[in-house]
Amino acid sequence: MGRGYAGKNSLKLKIVFTSGNISNIELLKSNETYTAIIKDNNYLDKIKNNQNNLDNLDTISGCTYSTKYLKEMVTKTIEDYNK
Repeated sequence: MGRGYAGKNSLKLKIVFTSGNISNIELLKSNETYTAIIKDNNYLDKIKNNQNNLDNLDTISGCTYSTKYLKEMVTKTIEDYNK
């Protein structure tokens, strides 16, 4: 039986800012079934490279909820950083 999206708090990231921009995103913990797909698609690098335009970054087919949650986490972190 597959687990799929494990819900909020199923992922833990380390996000490093340099000069006001994300310079690194590291996946510290994941309870997601689709972690390998996220890694194989270099999705964290895509988030970092599109950090100013995450709304236009497509999710990964097959792990839509997980990648959507990653984008939400990073967006919230950017908002908190800029306060």
